[in-house]
Amino acid sequence: MIRSAARTVASRAGIAVILASVAVTPLVAQGANKKPPVEPARVTGELLAGAYGGMGGYLIGSYAGTMLGRALPTASEGTKKDIAFVTGVLGAGVATAASVSAVGHIGDQTGSYQKALVGAAGGMAAAVLLNQVIYGHARLPSERGSSRVRWLEASLEALLPSIGATIAFNSTRAFK
Repeated sequence: MIRSAARTVASRAGIAVILASVAVTPLVAQGANKKPPVEPARVTGELLAGAYGGMGGYLIGSYAGTMLGRALPTASEGTKKDIAFVTGVLGAGVATAASVSAVGHIGDQTGSYQKALVGAAGGMAAAVLLNQVIYGHARLPSERGSSRVRWLEASLEALLPSIGATIAFNSTRAFK
């Protein structure tokens, strides 16, 4: 059962990577004369910075939401947790797009932060959908399934907003 679940997550991860590469191909080919060439090191840096920046943004946003919840003494505990979760997700989206944009602006190239933000939102929607498909709800279960499967799913879920932001940012890349 654990291996079949791991295979399912791995196959869905493979599908996500294929879809991402298919989405990038027309964007790169479309403006080959006007746009800077795609540099694997830059794209890798954007992906990693976006993923780690998003994790940091989630922690900071979640902390800010927790502090906001504490300032609302009449709110229920469930409402306070929801506030912390929503501010965490917002912080993750802003930080992911900012990190991808910061790496993308290095050197003589530029791109659109707003498009990266839209791409991060699309990646977050895909991550929530992935979680729904695997677990049937929006949050990761504490005791269900293999720790490897949960780790793989959580890693992919953390990367999807970064992948979306990177694709969207690179679709707007140009020389300064």
